[in-house]
Amino acid sequence: MKNTLTLVRILPVSLLAFAFTNDALAASCTLKQSGDNSWYECDGKKITQTATRNRQSSDNLLEFQLLGSTAVWKYVQADNPSWAGSATTSDTAYYSYCLLDDSLNRITQLARHSFFGRKETIKNFRLNGNNASWRYVETIGSRTVGSDHNATIPDCQSTPPQILNLSYPEGRVGQTQRFSFDYRNATSCWNQSGTRYFTSSTPKNGTFSWTSPVRTQVSGPWQTIVSCTNATGVIVQDSVTTRVNN
Repeated sequence: MKNTLTLVRILPVSLLAFAFTNDALAASCTLKQSGDNSWYECDGKKITQTATRNRQSSDNLLEFQLLGSTAVWKYVQADNPSWAGSATTSDTAYYSYCLLDDSLNRITQLARHSFFGRKETIKNFRLNGNNASWRYVETIGSRTVGSDHNATIPDCQSTPPQILNLSYPEGRVGQTQRFSFDYRNATSCWNQSGTRYFTSSTPKNGTFSWTSPVRTQVSGPWQTIVSCTNATGVIVQDSVTTRVNN
């Protein structure tokens, strides 16, 4: 015979409302500049290349946009030889950056534009969800050819990590104290024994959840604790299920 007892503790509505907004997870992205250099930062972290504009370079960061947790932009890297006075060649491509796993990806091919001969350009770049499409045009002298391309931007989501897995002597009660979780940096702090913490879902609507099975003894009752936190690591809802085997 199995008896199941479920205890649910709900915190104040005001705190729960905060946890289910996207404001806590919205990245703040700004264009930074220092001397001849410029770049984009999101939440204080540099995510783009450094664009330099002076007598030697005339780089550009263009069409920057933030789509959920993915940033997309166009980067033009151009050289200005001192003898030419202006750019003679430039390389252009579109890039994406995932804020959750810090991965940088080039979406399009690299288009090289030479002001003295071969000219490659990327036109009509469009995004539809995580699908990108564009037209690649190549001109050599009076001959121009073009081709249409598309690519899928890599999924931007964190893989739930196993945070902790401890073994302990049989019969010893597992204890957990002062557990906290930093969503932004994917770190956690705890003092515990006999408890295994692992994440059970990816972030959704500003919350992060995990489960913690606690085995108290070989043939005795066990508990499953399911907790939800907001982006600052504050627990906003707990449910504890205890099953006793008779």
